[in-house]
Amino acid sequence: MKKQLLLSLGIIFFGSGLVTAQVGIGTSNPQHQLDVNGNVRVRDLSSTGLDLTGTTSNGLLRKTELGGGIIKENNKKEIRLTPTKLSLGEYDLDTVTPDKNSGGNRFYNNLDLDINGSNKDITLLTVFNTGGKVSITGLQGGTHGRRVIIYNAGSANMSFEQDNNGSLPQNRILTLANASRSTSGQGFCELVYDENGGDDGLGRWFIIKFQE
Repeated sequence: MKKQLLLSLGIIFFGSGLVTAQVGIGTSNPQHQLDVNGNVRVRDLSSTGLDLTGTTSNGLLRKTELGGGIIKENNKKEIRLTPTKLSLGEYDLDTVTPDKNSGGNRFYNNLDLDINGSNKDITLLTVFNTGGKVSITGLQGGTHGRRVIIYNAGSANMSFEQDNNGSLPQNRILTLANASRSTSGQGFCELVYDENGGDDGLGRWFIIKFQE
């Protein structure tokens, strides 16, 4: 049994060099350096609720707790919101001076939607915009577990930029697709804040639901 275990690891030392073969757990035909056929548990990533776990651009494994408002059924990859009361609010983007205007595309860095002030109890925030395309690089006021739905009520596209350095690190947005997301006219974006998000651990907004 010990010999079989050693052989399955496929690690052979030659002098000062090291040759590694493919290792299979639950499979006799591994297709990668580590091929696991079954469930994986990382004890140091234990959580009291549901979270998203994935790799960062630097290959680090991180998790983002999503809170009790999101459930998963039958171990499926899809997630959906549990029934919850939505508090509605409005925000007029036309009253805010953009940080940059590039070819009619208005960029807003560290956008303050007052989500810790007058909109602190707001879940769904309708944003009015009549001035053309909008690109948002970050949102102020993120606190751990804070969830907000931004509805673009304008006819122009609204883009949420991926980890854009126009905003402070703790205000930036991660799309989980490693690319910016944009509505086609009206649409909505749902975000949740993780105080430890990002490669630097300074916190990020994560897009968990998007309708173009």
